[in-house]
Order: sequence, then structure tokens, then C-alpha cells
Amino acid sequence: NNGQSSAAKNFPEERVFLLNAGDERSMGATKTFVNSIVLMLIIAASKTTKQIDFSNLPSRMEEALALDVSWLATLLSEKRERILVARGFGIGVGRMARLMFAEVAKMSLIFYTGAAFRHGPVELLIDKPVVLTLNPSGATHDLMKELHSDISDKCDLITLSNSKNGSVETVYVSEGLDEVLASIPMMNVLQKTVEEIAKKRGFDPGAGVYGTKVTTKE
Repeated sequence: NNGQSSAAKNFPEERVFLLNAGDERSMGATKTFVNSIVLMLIIAASKTTKQIDFSNLPSRMEEALALDVSWLATLLSEKRERILVARGFGIGVGRMARLMFAEVAKMSLIFYTGAAFRHGPVELLIDKPVVLTLNPSGATHDLMKELHSDISDKCDLITLSNSKNGSVETVYVSEGLDEVLASIPMMNVLQKTVEEIAKKRGFDPGAGVYGTKVTTKE
């Protein structure tokens, strides 16, 4: 974000790629995160035969941020375990969501990849947690649908998807996006959710309680 930073100055100019994310107002630096993902995909696409259509991404992100997520914020504010499961291109977004819940809402969100969740942590369902999944159309879609079938009667299950998911409660988002990009607007849904939770709990979504002093140490 800053071409004059000490990190940028350690590299020759041709190896510095500016993100141009601008000022961040949230504790979770979501603009920087999105721009980092998009830039990395552009670089990867330029070195492969993969064609990625980014043209609809901004409008899908705007649609995601316009959704009414007050019901989801209320559900996730309950004193229960909160678990997020993702696969494939959603894994990075899942880890970012975990950070947003901690930094912005001051609440823990446990994140697992789909396979990791099945190998042990699935036992957490004994306490009937709230489980969120990211399930865009694509290579991992059917695997996640199988997980939904196995756990839907053991938790409050909500999936974020760009396809209809039958009996599973679905936040429909990222319509028409390739799976490479589809998880980004899903992150925006969670971003708006944690902001609402923070406000419900009396926190400023753009300010840390302890984070500022701690992060100056390293």
C-alpha cells in the first residue's frame, strides 16, 4: 500500500507491486486483503493459460455489502461455538474471516478446511454450534454438499453459496462468479456481519482495545 515503506524500499522498483487499497477504516484490513488476492490472481493468470473474468467482481461485492445480515449477526452473537468451514479458493477467505471476528467483533470464530474438520473437530457438533460454510459452484462444491448432508441435523448450518442448496439455509451471493473469485463477496457478507456484531456489543469496528499497543512491538 505504501511504496515508501521500509519493506518496499528493500526491493528494486520492478519487484514492488502497489495494492492501491487506500485508507482502511476497519480493524480487519479487508480492502488490502481483496486487492492482494486480485493482484496475485492477475500475476498467476499472466503466467498460465487461465483466463479470469474480473468484470463482475465489484458489482457482486457491492451486492454482498447491501444484504441484510442482521439475522446472521444475531445468531452469531449467541454464546455458542462459531465454526467456519471452507475448501479450495475459500481457505484464504476463511482465515481472513477468523481474523475479522477477532479484531472487529472481539469474538472467536474457529476455522477449518473441509477435510480437517472431518478428521476430529467434527466432534464439536456435540454442543450444537453455529456452522458456516463457503460453498461456491466448482470443484469442491459436491464435497461440501456431502458435508452438509452429514451434519445439518447436528448444528445450526448456514452456507454462503452462488447455487441453491436445497434444505440448507443459504445466503445467496457471488452469482455467476468463477470459484476462483466467488469467495471474495462471501467475505464481504462476513465483514458486514462482524461490523454489526461489534456495534451490538458497543465496540467501534475501526478501533482496537488492546491491538494498537501490542502491534507496535513487532
